[in-house]
Amino acid sequence: MKFILNKKNIIESIKTCNSLIDSNIISPFIQGMLLQAKNNKITIITSNGFVSCKSEIKENVKIIEEGSVLIKSKLFATIITKLKNEDILFEKVDNSVLKIKTESFDSNINIMDDEQYPNINFDYSSWEKIELEPIIFKSILTKIVHSVSQNKEKISILNGVFIESKDGKLHIVGTDSYKLSYITYDFDGPSFKITIDSSVFYLLSDIVDFKENVHLYLSDNNLMIKLGNFVFSTKIMDGDYPNIYDIIKSPRDSWLVVDKKEMMDALERGIVIAMVEKKPIVKLNMKEDSIIVSFKSIELGNSDEIIKVKEFSGSNLSLMLNASFLISLLKVVDSNEIKLSMSKENRPMILTDKKEENFLQLILPLRNSY
Repeated sequence: MKFILNKKNIIESIKTCNSLIDSNIISPFIQGMLLQAKNNKITIITSNGFVSCKSEIKENVKIIEEGSVLIKSKLFATIITKLKNEDILFEKVDNSVLKIKTESFDSNINIMDDEQYPNINFDYSSWEKIELEPIIFKSILTKIVHSVSQNKEKISILNGVFIESKDGKLHIVGTDSYKLSYITYDFDGPSFKITIDSSVFYLLSDIVDFKENVHLYLSDNNLMIKLGNFVFSTKIMDGDYPNIYDIIKSPRDSWLVVDKKEMMDALERGIVIAMVEKKPIVKLNMKEDSIIVSFKSIELGNSDEIIKVKEFSGSNLSLMLNASFLISLLKVVDSNEIKLSMSKENRPMILTDKKEENFLQLILPLRNSY
């Protein structure tokens, strides 16, 4: 294998594919990056055993000799990143080293047996195609994944983002059973129902430019995601996602509207006192004209802050909430005005953006009391 390619034409593919590599994987072959020079293009493949990535480079490629090579991914990425923006010669020598050479740099890097690398299927030609607009994919990354369970010791269906298409709507949900984020869009595509591990979206967050549509390809329990010249392959999560529609649609007797910044400022000031506790609890006493935001710590003391209410309907209520969870929900709301809807003191509170009615969030009250 021997080819010449400028650094600027290959560096993005190397960095993105290398981002999948997990140093904790025992197999040295899975820690490798497979380079293939064939049919007037360079193909780069990596995998962490759960998600696999393929990138094809077709522009300004000069292949002198076709072939393939498997090299330690992180080492290779580090070397290429530090080179100047100039043409680079890649040459497999004696089936033992990869020569990386520029005008002023010359290196021979030990390689691995590329025949030991797993055969990963990236052919989606016969799979069902689903096309998502950039705003939908952006919403998953910015408004949904933060509510997904982060418990990696005990993987469950709640570690994933649930996406369902039915009745002309696309429903997207993330929850850890304590908080929930939900958004809907009009959708004229096929009906489907899948749960995708949230780690997939974290991996993709650095390469999505939100300018082009994202293409999903489904086949049985397999999923491929095409973004530009990248294709990601992974498994759809097994199991049934909990039915969240009933709890979202259940009526709320009381609601009020507050300024987001005032609410955030009050929570972030008061949480300083509560952070020493096992979990930071905030008490919200909600009345017609105000909310009293209260924190209490046995070790440090207490605080109370009054926030003015802009609109109010229903009866006075008092709720105990995890302050960190509440702050995380408020952060992803774009509007300056937030509507808080409640029914009973032991029922979840719903947060809605007054300017984005297709997006809502939910937080479960705590049973603890001061």
